[in-house]
Amino acid sequence: MLLSVRRTLKRTEKLSAVEALTGQHRGGRQRHLPSPQYLIVALVITLGMFLMILPQNILSTISSLQFVTYMGIGDGEIRLDLRQTEDIAGKTEQVETLLAEETSVDRFAALRTLSCRAVLPDGSYTALQVEQGDHTVFPVSYAKGEAPKAKNEIALSYLCAEELGLDLGDTLLLLTEETPQEYTVCGIYSDITNGGKTAKAASLPGGRTPMWSVCYVSLKEGVPKEQFLSAWTQSLSDGGISARAVDIQEYVTDTYGQTIQEIRMAAWAAVLAAALVMFVVVVLFTRLLVAEDRNAISLRKALGFTGGDIRRLYFRRYLPVLLAGILAGILSGNLLGEQLAGLFLKTLGATGFRFLIDYGAVCGWVPAVAVVTVFCAILLGLLQIKHIRAYECCMGKE
Repeated sequence: MLLSVRRTLKRTEKLSAVEALTGQHRGGRQRHLPSPQYLIVALVITLGMFLMILPQNILSTISSLQFVTYMGIGDGEIRLDLRQTEDIAGKTEQVETLLAEETSVDRFAALRTLSCRAVLPDGSYTALQVEQGDHTVFPVSYAKGEAPKAKNEIALSYLCAEELGLDLGDTLLLLTEETPQEYTVCGIYSDITNGGKTAKAASLPGGRTPMWSVCYVSLKEGVPKEQFLSAWTQSLSDGGISARAVDIQEYVTDTYGQTIQEIRMAAWAAVLAAALVMFVVVVLFTRLLVAEDRNAISLRKALGFTGGDIRRLYFRRYLPVLLAGILAGILSGNLLGEQLAGLFLKTLGATGFRFLIDYGAVCGWVPAVAVVTVFCAILLGLLQIKHIRAYECCMGKE
């Protein structure tokens, strides 16, 4: 009995005078801990953070130079395109010779694209664009396996492998001339260009004319790209070679510039929408809490607490809820968002997708927007406190 009384007195010592007078304790649990009602606010903050972070991650990924590896192209600095010109094979060799003699070039690779026919399991044929050359210099993003090195190896894009029903180690019959050649699938890579159905091989038999050629170039450290592009554009023009030399970043911008702009607009729209939803929900929820605690607030004022003291109490209750919602939103936006974006891009031909996260946004200004929004909403919701009088606790709730 003495031990029971002692435990009861210990619990009572932890209660404030207001909590003891109003009976706002449940089995000794401290009142400042958030109630289950605050879970609604935490979920709304989590959802708002998710909606703000997901488009930001997509934007930072697509805008990154590393995203080119999901486009089925290498991560070089310069791209030279030879298309719609006569004697593509001969002019490609000329460009290779010039690049080999260029002292400012660190490494380069010339890739020729040919149209071949692949034999389907039912014996029919399907057209397949095969890129021939050394694919180890500027490798793309491989979900399985590696770049082709031997003469009988071939790498397939994800959608191409799905259509042909092939996987690593399987054999593909490729009709390059009149006789089908057997190739072993050595890798499966991401490619969201050309319909997502392409292939890469180290070499193809015969001397067929390529449809087009592409050269990827990496410059030595300290060489300005603008100067190189200007000089090479003039050199190619003087040599009678119709080729387009561009910065890889410029190539990505030209290819997905409109898409990047639309995603950027959607990202800002998502930030505004999520902030608005969080603001409205927190304001309404805070007003509801104030209405429920009206009698307790009146009693606190009667005991000498100021409006500022009472507002600080509510801020302390919201703080763990806000932090939990922000943390859960960051985790869901990065992990769950990556899975959702990966499922969508997989239908376009990109597999093994990973976010290239801009931590300045994800861990910087996005949480700051959430914090400012929630704090402003709490302040607005607590304005009702100044209209509550100290004598109301003696009259009962209105």
